[in-house]
Amino acid sequence: ALVTMGYFDERDIPYHYALARAFTICDQYFCSVMGPTDPNRSYAMTGTIDPDGRAGGPLLSAFPSEPPAMSWTTMPEQLQARGISWKVYSDPSSTFVDGDNTLLFFTQYHTDPVLKANGIDPTFDGFEADAAAGDLPQVSWLIAPVDILEHPVQSTPQRGAYALSRVLSALTARPEVWARTVLFLTYDENGGFFDHVTPPTPPAGTPGEYLTVDPLPALAGGVAGPIGLGPRVPTLVISPFSRGGFVSSAVFDHTSLLRFLETRFGAEVPNLSAWRRATCGDLTGALNLAAPDFSVPRLPHVPRPDDAGNCQHPLATYPRPRHPPSQPRRRPHRPSGVV
Repeated sequence: ALVTMGYFDERDIPYHYALARAFTICDQYFCSVMGPTDPNRSYAMTGTIDPDGRAGGPLLSAFPSEPPAMSWTTMPEQLQARGISWKVYSDPSSTFVDGDNTLLFFTQYHTDPVLKANGIDPTFDGFEADAAAGDLPQVSWLIAPVDILEHPVQSTPQRGAYALSRVLSALTARPEVWARTVLFLTYDENGGFFDHVTPPTPPAGTPGEYLTVDPLPALAGGVAGPIGLGPRVPTLVISPFSRGGFVSSAVFDHTSLLRFLETRFGAEVPNLSAWRRATCGDLTGALNLAAPDFSVPRLPHVPRPDDAGNCQHPLATYPRPRHPPSQPRRRPHRPSGVV
């Protein structure tokens, strides 16, 4: 209970606060599933967990079993079919147990050499090399190694700040790259922290939003749904087109990332339910295309983890309950819709 009601303030995560002040945050961005890591990451890459069980799903666990058994269409395949270049830069040591690259669970990424070369083989360090060479694809997914991924136990927010600083340094080192970049930072699920905001939920029986596989998997505990939306997760939009310390209050979830790609490149989001398409936006409203700011903001220095005592930092807690004052609305809000 102590950790559930805890939170981080600027003393704990100064780099994240600096990013929020320099760019745009989304305060109505929900994770896609009221559940663990991999189902949420599946939504972020494919728009579904296969609730009908027609292609190896439904994916309900954070530890899917080997060998790969899922085969429904993913967003990278949609991009590939339209000639849009893409890569997933991840931890080369990722496994089914401790990795976060959901594409490892899909059979086609082990049998199709192009999908494997772009979706599994690229490394996190390779992103920096490609950025330095001016050789980044049109779409990149970044999954940091587990020790700098901010996941509890294996990592910390301070280690995550180090990963973020590396990514931003790589992007801003080349002005021509930075000038056409939008970086979305989000988290697969909320980690069990308390949130007072109730997520949107679909009516009973909404197609694609309830498990219909028969029989229900044991992991479902006899509950068919709703699948989501889950709790809110922190999300930052980092770009010359999102400068200014704005707040976007439109409703988003992980499929909004895919909707953004659909809007930008014309690659249709696969598997997306009509309810989710109508409920969650495409993130374009978090950008101001009319007035970009191509300067690079000053951000706190983040030392390498080994130079900071492994960046260990306890969760801030109060010794006794107290009632915080109402937070004044000082930050400007960005309106919904494309500016």
